[in-house]
Amino acid sequence: MSKRKYSKNTVKIMAVAFAVMMWIYVMSEMNPYIDREFKDIEVELLNSESLKQSGVLLIEPKVASIYVKVKGRRNDLLKLTDKDIIAQVDLMGYSEGSRKIPVSVRGPYKIEMVDFEPKEILFKFDDIIQKQIDVSIEAIGKTKEGYGLGKGIMANPNAVFVKGASSLVNSVTKVIASADVKNVTEDINIRVPVKAVNSKGKEVSDVELIPNIVDIKVPILKEKSVKIEPQIIGKPLKNFTVTDSVISPRMVKIKGYDELLDKITSIKTEEIDISYSIDDVYKDVKIIMPEGIELVDNEEKITVRVKIEEMIEKTFEYDFKDIELIKKDAELIIDEDNTFKKVFITVKGIESVINQLAPDKILPYINLEGFDEGKHLMKVKIKDLQQNIELIKIEPVNAEITLESIHKEDTEENIEEDTEENNEENNDNETNNNE
Repeated sequence: MSKRKYSKNTVKIMAVAFAVMMWIYVMSEMNPYIDREFKDIEVELLNSESLKQSGVLLIEPKVASIYVKVKGRRNDLLKLTDKDIIAQVDLMGYSEGSRKIPVSVRGPYKIEMVDFEPKEILFKFDDIIQKQIDVSIEAIGKTKEGYGLGKGIMANPNAVFVKGASSLVNSVTKVIASADVKNVTEDINIRVPVKAVNSKGKEVSDVELIPNIVDIKVPILKEKSVKIEPQIIGKPLKNFTVTDSVISPRMVKIKGYDELLDKITSIKTEEIDISYSIDDVYKDVKIIMPEGIELVDNEEKITVRVKIEEMIEKTFEYDFKDIELIKKDAELIIDEDNTFKKVFITVKGIESVINQLAPDKILPYINLEGFDEGKHLMKVKIKDLQQNIELIKIEPVNAEITLESIHKEDTEENIEEDTEENNEENNDNETNNNE
């Protein structure tokens, strides 16, 4: 039983081996026709240079490929590579726009082209243009603390030509040259390449820049904070005056070279005319910059408020007891019955001050030095009147004061006593005589 099974297996193996040998024989000796496919045959672009000469540029695709199916003898196809199949398009004579161009394909003479796809390829062409664009210098990094970039940043040349397809050239909004300013304290003079960018800041690489390298200069200036001084001209309406001026901010940062910066302690504003004003004046002003000096922040807003107030008068009433008497002779007293009773003092100043002024802040006095007893006309004066208040008048102009000796009462009493004694003596004498 096992021998019979072994015999059948042997027959099967021999049959398979024979079939394989026959297939190898047929394939090698008979060499039948077969098909073969190539998926990525690169398409050669003919006359692309002639496009440029006619002012036209190929935009896309820059590289194209096709699918190719060929037929031929097995032995020939096994030797065939994608380099042996030639696919071409001729770009000669095309102008701006989108164009479908037929593809031509050929291979070795023993190979039959069965099929290829696509038969046509859509190409996009654009006119070649050029335009001049100014070079913008871009600072990368931050200068050392206390230093900043000056306005005199320059590129040489200050503009370059951008050349290429019109759609690409027209998308360029800026040509940039970059300078690294990290921690620098001195002017930068270097040669750098330029790049073209679009409105989103992305580089437009498929354009030609003429020239593509420029020399740039970046001034590095020292910074300093100084106070701002408003220039106020004109005068308010009569009986009005300027009481204060407030500027915001009070300080501003400027920059410049040391020899100029060291001489500056303040910066003036443009003139602020307050002529005939009766209300506060508010104004946004510009700063007058000395030659060679720049603002650190050109966008900073400077606001000035000029305070204007009305000048008003006010009269205060004082009794005689409110007047200080200085340097009075100790031997003299005031006869109040024959001395002035009231004094009226009128002062003038800005409304906010006068309205808050109390009578005790005005100190009237009379200087009695050198005056003896009797009636006198004297001037009332004011002690230490504050600076922003003006004395207008004192009424009466001359105040009447009567001075008496402190011994006057004693003398009168003595005279009265002597008179009484004399009268008594006279009475006694008359009595004696009568007796």
